[in-house]
Amino acid sequence: MSIRDLARTVDERLADLGWAEYVLAMDIGHAEDAIRRNAGQRFDWREKQWDGTLEEALAAEVPAYMADKQAYAKAARDKAIANHAQVTTEYREMHAVYLEEKWNRAFLVKNANGHVHKSRSCSTCFESTEFAWLTEFSGATETEIVEAAGEMACTVCYPSAPAEVLNRPSTIVNEEKVAKEAARAEREAKKAERDAKRRAAAPTASGEPLMLPNRYGREWMEEIKTERTAVSEWHSAVDYLGFTSDEAGKARLRERMALIEEALAGKHGVTVEEKRAELEAKYAKRRRS
Repeated sequence: MSIRDLARTVDERLADLGWAEYVLAMDIGHAEDAIRRNAGQRFDWREKQWDGTLEEALAAEVPAYMADKQAYAKAARDKAIANHAQVTTEYREMHAVYLEEKWNRAFLVKNANGHVHKSRSCSTCFESTEFAWLTEFSGATETEIVEAAGEMACTVCYPSAPAEVLNRPSTIVNEEKVAKEAARAEREAKKAERDAKRRAAAPTASGEPLMLPNRYGREWMEEIKTERTAVSEWHSAVDYLGFTSDEAGKARLRERMALIEEALAGKHGVTVEEKRAELEAKYAKRRRS
């Protein structure tokens, strides 16, 4: 087996074991929390601590109705501890192989603009920094890593990287960036779909709202966003014309009706007269029903 193949095999296994250690440590913690609760202990959220020790909870006699739950929690803890010890032992054995060979590694910071580092202890990173272990580059030469990283290569970790390489786009897939771009594309697609529906429902050929003078003679204009609303406004205008005696009001209503007729005629490619006849027919049908 070549050093490159060995490096990838070992580091891929170490990555899996490291995650397994984390999950099992969480399992142990959850089981111990259950043991404490079953024993009647309480957690002080302000002080961030339990009101008793784990040893006290393990030794405590619980009520009969809690016995099965406590036994289950203890068994779960024991199993998780045993599995954690087994994983830790294998991790140390695999890590010893790395310590003997000391091959190159690469780690990518998990954010949209994350850089590639040769270790997780770079001075430009923090304790809270999350990394993706690029095990496909384990055992690669520094030149190979920098060539792939391009503009994402950390200049602190790779100070000798040529400027022309650092200016190239990276060929390494940044999962965080891909996820954000996918989410952005999805948002844009949904927005485009909403815009298309809005334009299709609009009362104008352009897909924009129809602006009508206020029916009460006020200064502002009214925005009509859908064809359905425009038809309803036309019908309402006819209703008002039937009982109002205000000539100025009638003139405003007729102006609104004319603008609606013109907009809807333009949208459907018919004459104003044809659209007016259609609106009148719909109005008559509504009155009969």
